[in-house]
Amino acid sequence: MIPDEVIKMPYRIQKNKDGTYRVIGPSGTHAKKTTKAKAKAQVRLLYMKENQKLDWNTDRSTADKILRDRGHK
Repeated sequence: MIPDEVIKMPYRIQKNKDGTYRVIGPSGTHAKKTTKAKAKAQVRLLYMKENQKLDWNTDRSTADKILRDRGHK
């Protein structure tokens, strides 16, 4: 059995030419022109969603709280 930490979706953070960051996943771009800290928070949320630890419909307030704690508006 492979632990959950090993199996991850291929999300990646890419640095843009202007110094900002972008989050790219298998379904396209998830964030553009963001800071590195916000990009890391976005990737964490995407991993939580993929592992069914976060349901966007019922846990939206939890997702908003995680983003607010990381500096999002």
